[in-house]
Amino acid sequence: MRIITSRVEPPVIVVHGGAGSWKRVFNDPDYPYSLQDISGLIKKSIEEGYRVLESKEALLAVVESVKVLEDSGMLNAGIGSALNIAGEAEMDAAVMDSKGRVGAVGAVKYPRNPVQLALLVALETDHVVIVGKGADMLAEKYGLEQRGVPPDHIFKRYNRLLSDLIQGKETELRWKKILKLAKLYGYIADTVGAVALDENGTLAVAASTGGIWLKHPGRLGDTPIIGAGFYANEKVAVAATGYGEVITKSLASRTLAEYIDRDMDLREACKQTILRAEEIGGKRVIGVIAVTSEAEVCLAYDTDGMPSGYKAKDKEYLIEL
Repeated sequence: MRIITSRVEPPVIVVHGGAGSWKRVFNDPDYPYSLQDISGLIKKSIEEGYRVLESKEALLAVVESVKVLEDSGMLNAGIGSALNIAGEAEMDAAVMDSKGRVGAVGAVKYPRNPVQLALLVALETDHVVIVGKGADMLAEKYGLEQRGVPPDHIFKRYNRLLSDLIQGKETELRWKKILKLAKLYGYIADTVGAVALDENGTLAVAASTGGIWLKHPGRLGDTPIIGAGFYANEKVAVAATGYGEVITKSLASRTLAEYIDRDMDLREACKQTILRAEEIGGKRVIGVIAVTSEAEVCLAYDTDGMPSGYKAKDKEYLIEL
């Protein structure tokens, strides 16, 4: 387990590109990007989000950071999303802030930036979560950009995994029921996210994901579930990443917030959140990023990597995988 904490001067934004088996990702013959590419992308996401944070509120800043990650094609979100067993991308995203604004979308296929659609749900509808065709219809009616054609490496990976499935080959598996449904479980990091604190004291979180490779159509992970993949209140904003079913069962983001409510320090709260997830799903299952109303930042994970970092008025930090 690795935990990094720091007290900074606001405004501050924290970004992650997914907790997972990054060593295996870089050894994947179908994955065309390097460690340097990912580090550069995380830095760009932080910089773009911070630029918005300097003049606008935290909610818009975290959305901007996540949009950068969705647009890259390098990570499992937006145009780089994993494909389900039917060869389709079904994406989830969510936003929330300490003012009580919250929106999430699930199993969407239309938008290039699902996080933008989640923001629409939060600001332009009376609902909290919209999924499937209804969410796609909302994206189209509001003129959001369509997802378009995924990068070549997505199709190559899908075809290879599907070929392995047909031939009865197996790779590392987490869930017996997924083995029963799909016979194969992909291992690329599964979520991107950002949390921020603006100079007015507002906390916000945004997250986006393509889910797991060869998942059953219609599967929702932790990302659009309040308290699982994301949570924000007046004391802390949290984004979780890793194995979605474990994060959902442990309600990781809400759990961390509850620890803060009990006056636990942030470092210990992150540690206990990870330990609780490990009790449910075993080792190497989760990563979290968080920022408190007191401008304390935490990046924590039990996987072999979580590309992430933060920028504040007085300090910058970037995790190298």
